[in-house]
Amino acid sequence: MKCFKINKLVLAIAFTSILICSQTSSTHAFSENSGTISSVPQGIKFFPKSIVSDNASGSIAYVLSNKLGMFVMHDQISGKVYDAIGKNTPVFNPIRPEISYIGLAAGKSVVVRREKESTSYDGAAGLVYSPDGNNLAYHAQTGANHFVVKNESKGPVFQTIANDEPILFSPDSKHIAYRGLLLKEWHVVLDDKTIAKTQGAKELVFSPDSSKLAYAVREESKWRVILDDWKSKAYNNVFRLTFSSDGKHFAFAAQDSNEFFIMADQKKNESFDLVGTPIFDPKTSELLYSAQKKGKWFIVKGKEKGPELDTIGPYFFTFESNHFVYSGEKDGKNFVFIDGVQSEPYEKISLPESSPDGKRIMFFGLNGGKWTAVIDGKQGKSYEMLSFSTFSPDSKTAAYIAQNDKKMTLVMNENENGWYDAAGFPVFSSDSKHIAFEASKNDKWFLVINGSESKIKVDNFLKNIPPKFENGRFSVIGLNNPETPSFVQIEVSP
Repeated sequence: MKCFKINKLVLAIAFTSILICSQTSSTHAFSENSGTISSVPQGIKFFPKSIVSDNASGSIAYVLSNKLGMFVMHDQISGKVYDAIGKNTPVFNPIRPEISYIGLAAGKSVVVRREKESTSYDGAAGLVYSPDGNNLAYHAQTGANHFVVKNESKGPVFQTIANDEPILFSPDSKHIAYRGLLLKEWHVVLDDKTIAKTQGAKELVFSPDSSKLAYAVREESKWRVILDDWKSKAYNNVFRLTFSSDGKHFAFAAQDSNEFFIMADQKKNESFDLVGTPIFDPKTSELLYSAQKKGKWFIVKGKEKGPELDTIGPYFFTFESNHFVYSGEKDGKNFVFIDGVQSEPYEKISLPESSPDGKRIMFFGLNGGKWTAVIDGKQGKSYEMLSFSTFSPDSKTAAYIAQNDKKMTLVMNENENGWYDAAGFPVFSSDSKHIAFEASKNDKWFLVINGSESKIKVDNFLKNIPPKFENGRFSVIGLNNPETPSFVQIEVSP
């Protein structure tokens, strides 16, 4: 057993030392290590719904309270005590194990980043990191003045900042866009400069290369779309603004009286009773979308129309446009369409999933009370329930969790791998040679790696955070003593 000391700030009052121990065990299949990364002291109230985790680093943060107030615990570091912690905070930086949150005290709000407080405000909300993790923006208020703060630099003052859509960073993190209301006019703001004043604005979207910003504006009772110097005609409504993956093409859906149609590259397409989201083929830039006419839905591709259906589900291109996939329902039966080829009918289906190379498709289908995995058009064994489908990074292996008689198993290449009381999302190693998933027996949770159970067991794992594989090992965050939990980092090297 290895032990080491770290310093921990307890309740933001005094320093103490805590001993972190790492247990090492081994089997013929793999070696295991575990260490406490954070724990809740006795007598401290814990808010389970506040837990956030950075899966890349294994870092964890959550909100606690004592007699003095509320505070954020980030791994082993306790933050300052406040009267309250802001709603939907803390939040993690998308790139590095850094958190930010809002602290409220004496009617004032501060944003805490890297353990440093911002200027004090009357209110703050909507913390958003840029994609590269270098910038933090949020909506702040002082008196009647509302503004956006980016890296502690205040933007122009408004009477309010729109909160129905988050503050928007460009993909390259160099630009920021939002909407603010001033003197009954909505301002579209790009990099702290007003680029449009209008009665209403919505659907701000950057192009993939970050060079363009498209948005919709309301003029009297009509809506227009603006892109660079181009302004569309006025329509009853516009929605689903979309760029092609290379940023060279642009489309949106529009309504004119009772007609719906897609505008693509400033050209009007055929009118229908309703239309769905426009998308572009990443290879050819060909436009595709769903449309409805006389109660029937179909896919529109150029001048071609797909089969008529009662409803249409999500549609997408797989990697490198190897396949175009969508689902639909007709006469109470559900189908998956791959490059226009219709599957067998099912009572229910799951969302189709593609392999990393874009060549293979998997989905679940229900018939006669039993679920079947359909992989590359071939049906597997039937089960009472199926969940958590995935492909290996090399796309050669499909895996999913199956359930029969209240027991769950991992199915891989149609082979079952042990039966458990519960099982979680399976994760492959980067070389596709190993697979791990969370499993439970007799009220204890553990990892199963290549069919072998880990000896290290915990009371539970964090929900919706599957194991990860990095630096040659699987790792996952578990917890013991759910009422006053201790969070444990488990690492397994296959």
